[in-house]
Amino acid sequence: NSAAEADASTVTLTKSNDAPVSAATADQTAYEDVPFTVDLATSSDVDGDSLSHTCVETGEGSLPMGLSETGGSDTGGTATLAGTGLSAHLSAVLTNTVFSITCTLSDGTTTDTDVFVISVVAVNDAPYLSADTGAGDVDAFSVAQGSAIDITVTASDEEGVDVEFTLTSKPSWLTFADGGGASTMDLDAGADKTTDARVGDHDVVVVLDDDVNSISVTYTITITEVNDEPTFSTTGANPTFTEGDSSVTLFSSTSVADGDANVVQTFATLTFTITNVQDTTEQIYMDGGWINLAAMGSTSTTTSNSYTYQITGCATTCTVALSGMSLTATQMNTLVDGLKYRNTDDSPTDADRVVDLTAMTDSGSTGGSHDASVDPATTSTINGELLNDAPDGGAASLANVAEDVTNPAGDSVNDILSSTPTDADAGSDINGVLICAYTHDANKGTWAYDNGDGSWVTISTRSDTSNCLGVEDDDDLRFLPAANYNGAATTLNIIAVDNSQAITTGTATYDASTRGGSSAFSDDDLSISHTVTAVNDAPIASGSATLTTINEDATPTGQTV
Repeated sequence: NSAAEADASTVTLTKSNDAPVSAATADQTAYEDVPFTVDLATSSDVDGDSLSHTCVETGEGSLPMGLSETGGSDTGGTATLAGTGLSAHLSAVLTNTVFSITCTLSDGTTTDTDVFVISVVAVNDAPYLSADTGAGDVDAFSVAQGSAIDITVTASDEEGVDVEFTLTSKPSWLTFADGGGASTMDLDAGADKTTDARVGDHDVVVVLDDDVNSISVTYTITITEVNDEPTFSTTGANPTFTEGDSSVTLFSSTSVADGDANVVQTFATLTFTITNVQDTTEQIYMDGGWINLAAMGSTSTTTSNSYTYQITGCATTCTVALSGMSLTATQMNTLVDGLKYRNTDDSPTDADRVVDLTAMTDSGSTGGSHDASVDPATTSTINGELLNDAPDGGAASLANVAEDVTNPAGDSVNDILSSTPTDADAGSDINGVLICAYTHDANKGTWAYDNGDGSWVTISTRSDTSNCLGVEDDDDLRFLPAANYNGAATTLNIIAVDNSQAITTGTATYDASTRGGSSAFSDDDLSISHTVTAVNDAPIASGSATLTTINEDATPTGQTV
């Protein structure tokens, strides 16, 4: 046993790294412009080490065709490459090209290689639109209404072949021409062709041909709308406003419209002026309510639809501006045709008022070629017709005279009218008076008028209002009392006459059967206040008396008176 033990020895085995074995990836075929992937053949390592791949174009430092290892794919001894072969990667246009790929497999210490090829088959690419003279999309162009079209559209072919344009369809107003070797087409139209009626999209359909491929493409021309001036027509009524009228209408048959072929606008503002506004009682009627024609510090709103308005100026001419509206044509027509005028002053200023529609705007664009405003250029002249206003009120009195006066002086009509009747008419005054109803009473006295030559004419009884006696304002009236009469004079009623009626003293043919209103004659009678004051008369003896006869030297006893 001891001898056996003496012969024993220890053997230590040391592990060595085995190189990984790269599997052979099959050669690949790809097509120009078509994305592809390459799954590398699965490699192995007897030691079970983690493996990684590094692939390059053989003899180069990187992969061709934008190939790259897809993220996270380098596991389990394989990896995936992905890329797209383009015309630019080919050795020549339309030339099939072979790319040798070398993938190095590593276990971190030792390596092995796998070599395979990718054959890219060249494909003829169809031509395509690549540029035009406008900004934006290469297959579309936008032009404003009323502007000329001058477009050059360019096609490209990856193989560098001239592209021919062949027309399939186009708008009749547009001209087309192939560029003739320049891979272009020209589209043209004059400014008179891009009308309002043609606003919208118009397609040009052409075939692009590179001698191998033919492809139909559509090029779209869009004519954008330029806001055209709206239209406005109306008839000025040119009414006569007679003092006292309720109102007059200013316009009729109004017709407004969007000036564009595609009716999309509403109407936003309306402005008009009124000249010779001089009375505080002048008003305009719009949208359901009466509005005073006076300058405003801020805006207000109308009665029916709450349209915003403001009135400015008004020293003599008022400007009325409605704004912020969104009216249809029918609503604007109704608004204008509904404008009315009135003046409630009893003595309106005698001047024509001119209502001038100065501007209406629509809701469309403004500035540049856009025009949202129109001047209707229509007026309505209000002919003011004044009416006479009859005098009103007042009082009449004649200074009292004493009983038994034989030649009273009397006084002028002007002075007898101790409180002059009022007259609403500017500049009007009293021309005289009429005496239509009077009953002469000889027991009291006699009324008379001075006919202008200093002689007095007795006023006789009268009761016919169609044949009244006239007395001018500067001629005199008097009352001559009967002898020994005192008290109130006989009632004498007078009718005041304004200066719209001429008066001649003594004429007895004035018809005052219609009084007040617009006549020259006051509606009310004025009774002249006049009194004959009593005076002390000396006593007057009457009859006879006889004293009893007495003898001479007798003492009389007297008698009672």
